[in-house]
Amino acid sequence: MAMSHFLIYNSFFAILVISVIAWVRDRPDFANGDHVHKISQLFILGFIGWILAFSRVIIISLYQVLVLVNAGVDLTDEAAIAAAPVVQTFGFNIIGPLLSGPFEETVRFLLLLYILKQCINPIDRKYAPLIFGLAWGLGEIVVLTLGFIAVDTITLENLLISGYERIFAVALHICFSYIVIYGKFDNKRSLLLSILLHSGINTLVLVMLFETTGLSPLAAVFMIEGVFSVVVILLVFYTRRYIATKEEELASKGIDERWTSN
Repeated sequence: MAMSHFLIYNSFFAILVISVIAWVRDRPDFANGDHVHKISQLFILGFIGWILAFSRVIIISLYQVLVLVNAGVDLTDEAAIAAAPVVQTFGFNIIGPLLSGPFEETVRFLLLLYILKQCINPIDRKYAPLIFGLAWGLGEIVVLTLGFIAVDTITLENLLISGYERIFAVALHICFSYIVIYGKFDNKRSLLLSILLHSGINTLVLVMLFETTGLSPLAAVFMIEGVFSVVVILLVFYTRRYIATKEEELASKGIDERWTSN
């Protein structure tokens, strides 16, 4: 990916995120309160949140090194590592999806609580996860695309497919941000749910990668992205239902007035 492609790609998502944040800022129920000053905090910590959670790469690397050593692979020979059969196994790659949920959702939960304190304001619960999830997704996009700046073989087709997948990935982060915030009120059950959903979805994608190895690259991409899209859409509907249920529970306990996702 040339530098110009990198800038265009990330600028598109940055404009998308900023546009939504501007929409939130101008919402009457948000702008009339004392919530506007939290936008910068939500955006900055949301952006760096994924980077903090990416620290799991240390554990992933250690695990994979141990697997390679156990398989007798020469760690000083990059060609030997790339050609090692064990690198293409499910067991070698599953560590990433399994750790994604615990690391990302725990960091997400702690940062949201840090910003929102007790989370008892319904307006905070209504808009903060949206801003935080968008910024989190943008941070992931920027970091992941940095490694491809020097690659000159990226095509327009690659960019479009990647952009399509990133849009749904950002939607995932928004959903997880809405779910995890209720962990403050239900003894961390919502945190556990978001961890299981996150790792589960990433594991499903990995399974699809292995199950489509016999297909052509284009067919495999369409199948994986198609399944991923359906899962995300279902999660969006589930999240709306989850929010309504949790807000009813809070209202019945007298925590605060509820808000709806309508």
